[in-house]
Amino acid sequence: MNILEHIYHAGYSIKKKWALAAQKKLPYPVISIGNLTLGGTGKTPAAISLAKQAVSRGYQPVILTRGYRGRAKGPCFVTKCKDEFITDNCCDTVARAGDEPMLITVKVPDAYVVKCADRYKGGLFFLENYELAAMSHHPLFILDDGFQHWKLHRDIDVVLVDGRRGFGNCRMLPLGPMRGPLSELADADFFIITKSGNHEIEAELHKINPSAPAYAAEYVMGAISNKNSYQLSIDELKKTTVLAFCGLADPESFRSSVLSLCPNLASFIPFRDHHAYTQKDVERILGAAAASGCDAILTTEKDMVKLLGLDIPDYIFSLNIDFSVGAGFYENIFSRIKA
Repeated sequence: MNILEHIYHAGYSIKKKWALAAQKKLPYPVISIGNLTLGGTGKTPAAISLAKQAVSRGYQPVILTRGYRGRAKGPCFVTKCKDEFITDNCCDTVARAGDEPMLITVKVPDAYVVKCADRYKGGLFFLENYELAAMSHHPLFILDDGFQHWKLHRDIDVVLVDGRRGFGNCRMLPLGPMRGPLSELADADFFIITKSGNHEIEAELHKINPSAPAYAAEYVMGAISNKNSYQLSIDELKKTTVLAFCGLADPESFRSSVLSLCPNLASFIPFRDHHAYTQKDVERILGAAAASGCDAILTTEKDMVKLLGLDIPDYIFSLNIDFSVGAGFYENIFSRIKA
C-alpha cells in the first residue's frame, strides 16, 4: 500500500471507529443505498426505485440525503413543503437542496425527502415534525449514499457496483477510485451490479461476502419530455439530429444510452458532476447545437431539474431512465424488514 493510501486508510479507519462508537438508531427500519467507489453507480436511481416499491407495499418512504452541493444548512424538508405540518425549515429549490434531492421529489411524489448531513438528525427531524398518529403507513427510512455513514444504524445495507468499471485499479483515494478497502464489502447485505451483468465481479463479491446475494440491474428507457411535458417518441428521435449533454460522474454511460436510441448524435458535451448550470451554459449549448445542425437537445432528468429555473427552449428534452433490478430483489428486501 502506497504511503498516500496509508494516510487515507488511517483517517478512514479512525473516522469509522469514532462514528460506530457513537452510532444511533431510529425507531423505524433504515435501508442504506451506497457504494465503495467514487460516484456513478446509480445510487439515486436505486433509492428512487426502492422508494416506489415501498409506497406500493404500504410504507411511507422517508429519504435521508446529504443533498450534495445544496446550500441549506441543518435538517430541512425538500418536498411537501405545503403540507400543514411543515411551516419552517424548507429547502425546496435546487440551489438549497441539491440536484438529486429535487429529482427524487419529482420521481417519487409520495415520499418525504429530508436534507441533512447527519442522517440520524434528519430522521429525528422528520419524526418530530410529523404527526405519527395521523399516519396511515409506517415510515421506512432510505439513506441515499449511506454505506460510509456509520453514525446511523442501518437494518439493511445495499451496495451498488459498476459492472463496467468494477473497482478500477482497486487502489484507495487518492491513487484510485476506492472510498475504502475491498474488505468493507463484507458488511453488505445485498449487492446490485449496475450497467452490466459482470460475472467476474459477481464471483469476486461472492469471495469477499458469500452470504450477500448479488442482483443485476439495468436502466430502462422511458419518456423523452421537455419542460412543458411534451413527449418526443423514440421513432421521432431516431430521425432527429441531436446534441446531448450531461453533468454526471459517468457521462459515457449517458452518451451510450443516447446512441442506443439516436444514431444521429452530432455532438456531446460533458459537464462535471453536479454542475450548476448558468444562462451562459445554456447559450453555449444552444450555439453548439446550431453549429451542428441539431433539431433537438437531449439531457438527463437530473440535469433538467437544474435548467428549469433558466430560460430554455422547448427543444431541450430530458431522457427519463428507470432503474430495473433482478427478480426477487425487492421481495427479499421487504421480507427481511418484516422479519
